[in-house]
Amino acid sequence: MTAREESDRAPNPVPNSTAACRFPRLASPGPHRALVVLNPVAGTSQAEQVRQEISAVFATYDWQCCFYETTGADDFAALIDKTIHEGGDVVIAAGGDGTVADVASALVGKNVPLGIIPVGTGNVLSLELGIPQTVTEAATLLVSEHETCQLDAMRINGHYYFLQVGVGLDSLMIRDTTRSSKRRFGRLAYTFTLLRKLVGYRAKSMALRIDGQEHRRRAWDVVVANVGTLGFPAFHWNPDINPTDGTLDLIVLTVNSPLDIVRLLWRLSLGLPENGSPLSVFPVERDVTIATWPPQPVQADGEIVGTTSVTVSVVPNAIRVIVSEECPVLDEGRRERTRESQAHAHRFQQLLRQCLGPIGVIDTAAALLVSALPHPPILNLLMQGLAQFMNRGDGWIIWLVGRTMSDPRRGLAVLGDVTPALWLTDLTVEGVIKPFFRRDRPFRAQVLAEVIGQKPSGHSFPSGHTAAAFAGAWLLSHHFPRRAPIFYALASLVGFCRLYLGVHYLSDVLAGAASGITFAAIYWWLVRTIFHTRVR
Repeated sequence: MTAREESDRAPNPVPNSTAACRFPRLASPGPHRALVVLNPVAGTSQAEQVRQEISAVFATYDWQCCFYETTGADDFAALIDKTIHEGGDVVIAAGGDGTVADVASALVGKNVPLGIIPVGTGNVLSLELGIPQTVTEAATLLVSEHETCQLDAMRINGHYYFLQVGVGLDSLMIRDTTRSSKRRFGRLAYTFTLLRKLVGYRAKSMALRIDGQEHRRRAWDVVVANVGTLGFPAFHWNPDINPTDGTLDLIVLTVNSPLDIVRLLWRLSLGLPENGSPLSVFPVERDVTIATWPPQPVQADGEIVGTTSVTVSVVPNAIRVIVSEECPVLDEGRRERTRESQAHAHRFQQLLRQCLGPIGVIDTAAALLVSALPHPPILNLLMQGLAQFMNRGDGWIIWLVGRTMSDPRRGLAVLGDVTPALWLTDLTVEGVIKPFFRRDRPFRAQVLAEVIGQKPSGHSFPSGHTAAAFAGAWLLSHHFPRRAPIFYALASLVGFCRLYLGVHYLSDVLAGAASGITFAAIYWWLVRTIFHTRVR
């Protein structure tokens, strides 16, 4: 919840004039005269309770503080100038990311540190800086031993922002998440809106000018990031994004299929730094301009600030922020350990791929044997048709739909039992396991390898077609046990056709069969356990 979202609030009973923030003269020097800018409708907290907790901590450490509650029509620059003139040493933003941005923007160019007490919905900046997430602990950090860091800013039309500027899906999510839902559900309110917006959403054509260089992309979302955290601690754009390094990062999301969403979630949850579909990162040293047609809304630090086109400029070392001695952006040792752990993970990934090396002899022999078989044109067409028909396990679903016509009640029950486990298996293999191993296709690794039909663009290990085929065979065998030999024979034919078409190794097919049965069994059991379903 931002300070500028509160223009419809009733008059505040607490005096909010700058004259109310006059501080008494103190004999001892030091940063113990604080202006607390409190957003009374931020997050789910009650304003009076927040005031009491802050006052109790400050009183214990003999700090003088003055509270100012936002109204939605605030002149923060005048307020802060008056506070500094009256002897204030620290300005504290108690609210969400929007309130923090409003207060921080007014502090640019002033040698007064910013304190943050997170009581909003997202609190992304406080998470990024390692600030405690409770009022009492955050207030205690301000009055106890601490450090300060120089935080970069992003400037748009003379106003400063400190987190992220977005155009696309995230700006629609920000725009259409209501204040009442944020107060009721917290961060989940944004998730609910995002899921609604995903239905039928299409990529937008965007013109990007990065430090004078022109780029064009069709993207779901374009984000100018000063911090790496997305709002949920488990998800990061990139672990190397640092809000104190004097640069920004432009994130471009290109999503063309549901599998890209799985890959994206996998990358964000692991904080994988490398570029590539569906997420690309471009460094920004001076400025970036984002233009779209038709114009799209632009969000900055959790509020809509206009429409495209928009130019975002880098402002290094814009303000000082109070942080703990263990702040992640200050702890270079911790950042180095993070990079080392990622390097270990990469080496582990390489080792797993190397384990497939000895199997390569068998794979090569099998490929030569299959390529020596007759390849008449009619058989080529049949194999290509089978691969297309059984892609993602669609052939099993089509067969079940046909069964439903003769026995609607049982057919629909079996469809509901089989489909979730089948599709989850396919998503796991295609979106998680393949990107992890990153094994090249035979026609990429072997110059003489021949391909019949179209060359797939994804990775090779394990075979997704084979995994879906054996997953479907295993699932359907539970409902039609007499047909199990037919199901497994068809699944085996699908595996063979991947060898025949020259797009997979034998080990890809064998691993696909094993992973398909394994994940199908796991997901089938989970779905039945969670929803307490049984098909009779």
